[in-house]
Amino acid sequence: TPSETPNFPTVTETNLVELTRKRVELVVKAGKFSGSFLLAKDGVPIYKAHHGFANRLYAAKNRFDTKFAVASVGKMFTATCIGKLIDQNKLRLSTPVGEVLPDYPNEKVKKNVTVGMLLSHKSGIPNYMTEQYLRSAKDEYRTVASYFPLFKDLPLDFEPGTQFSYTNSGYLVLGAIIEKITGTDYWSAIDKEIFQPLGMTNTGPFGYEEEVQNQATGYTYDPLSGPVRVDKPINALFQSGTGSAHGGSFSTVPDLFKFITALESGKLVKQETLNAFKTPTGKLVNVGGREYGFGFEIRTFANENAWGHSGGHPGSNSYVFHFEKSKYSIVTLANLDEECSRLGRHILMYIAEMKK
Repeated sequence: TPSETPNFPTVTETNLVELTRKRVELVVKAGKFSGSFLLAKDGVPIYKAHHGFANRLYAAKNRFDTKFAVASVGKMFTATCIGKLIDQNKLRLSTPVGEVLPDYPNEKVKKNVTVGMLLSHKSGIPNYMTEQYLRSAKDEYRTVASYFPLFKDLPLDFEPGTQFSYTNSGYLVLGAIIEKITGTDYWSAIDKEIFQPLGMTNTGPFGYEEEVQNQATGYTYDPLSGPVRVDKPINALFQSGTGSAHGGSFSTVPDLFKFITALESGKLVKQETLNAFKTPTGKLVNVGGREYGFGFEIRTFANENAWGHSGGHPGSNSYVFHFEKSKYSIVTLANLDEECSRLGRHILMYIAEMKK
């Protein structure tokens, strides 16, 4: 554990910001961080940083409010919208898929998979990231329904509810449920229920091919196909489709800070709903002991818990977490692979190990 690591510093509220600054600058100096970072306490930023290039060709620098692809952090948008529908008595965690989507092609999914199983990755629906997806043109995937041919006819990986297995496909089914209940497309529903009320004007399903002001280009060392790069990263333009219910949209550090602050204060869903969603239901394998609730990752420490979500895809990396008792928040986004999450986890452990 960090407290037993010889070089892990003694962290206090007095030196947390300075230790965070040094850690960010260390990662930047190593050339491994290109993005924006926020550390906040009680809803107030106490340290902000932005480094690297939003576009390397034009030497356009990242800003604190640059729009980055957020990968699976977007699953929290889907879960929150489902939570609002539950609060409005339009849905239950126990609602089977077939009750909302009677035409869903898999009978076992219709009858036995519930909304709660989809949220908690216990549906057994295979992940859509098959060889077919890896080899296909990503501009084919612009709507929730456009992803369904990749997984809807595949047999389930296990009996619904019996195991935990992280799958993007379950969140696409949740997206279809949102569309059916709201009578509109997924992004219109999310915009109405979350983005507009919070003033998240810089968040949405922007594609890399669109000309969007202050949007970062993604760069990757590890593309979905082909060899891993060791010299310099390549443009990730052809690695991603437009964002959908499973993630992949664009957002900014300030917008995501608005989002987690609003969630924590009860402005989006009832406190009892948020508490239920933050209840662990399964362990994420090989990712630092994180647990998963209903749309949220949970880290459990000796003194308190932290909740949020991380995300990663070629050309994007994201890490958004909030501590329940001490009210510290970490929001960091990057247009380069992996190091952003490592940085976020490092600061998370600073807070978790802080001497009270």
